[in-house]
Amino acid sequence: MVDSIFSDLLSGGTPIRVYAQAETLEALRTHLFNWVLWPDFSVLPTPEQPVVEFRAMQPGECVEINGRQVEMVAVNHVVPGVGYCISTPEGVLAFSGDTTTNDTLWEALNRYPRLDALIVECAFGDRDEELCQKAYHYCPRLLAADLAKLRHQPAIYLTHLKPGAEDRIVEQCQARVSGRRLRRLFGGDIIQL
Repeated sequence: MVDSIFSDLLSGGTPIRVYAQAETLEALRTHLFNWVLWPDFSVLPTPEQPVVEFRAMQPGECVEINGRQVEMVAVNHVVPGVGYCISTPEGVLAFSGDTTTNDTLWEALNRYPRLDALIVECAFGDRDEELCQKAYHYCPRLLAADLAKLRHQPAIYLTHLKPGAEDRIVEQCQARVSGRRLRRLFGGDIIQL
């Protein structure tokens, strides 16, 4: 399957478009697609017909991708990071990306008339809150405080749980967050709007 995707792309198919902040795209070019770790697929097979196409966005900007409106949302992380809100006629899904306590994410989500699903990180348990704050991630206590800012009642999917602590983190989230539908997100899960 992957071979056929690349052969289609290499023979002039539509490139894979990567939408990200300019500094993230620069990091990809410098540290990944640098001819050391990977070839620079943004110029292969030719610069005019690349396999990968980088598109810079800024927080607050919205683009249409295959009939879906995708808004980049500013978040609070130790390295440049963003979340995304994806709107379709069927519903709205948001993804926090890596983040910790902030108002920008919740203000952006509250501007939408509806929010059906939220994928939000909660990397650490409450006993690791000091490390959590240094790494700019959520723990159950911080996430619960920020979820109180959200006016919508989406299905909430917890992700980015530290390996080995997943069950404990989910239990702490469920204990701290009342009146909301929380679920642990697993690889392969499909969220239908």
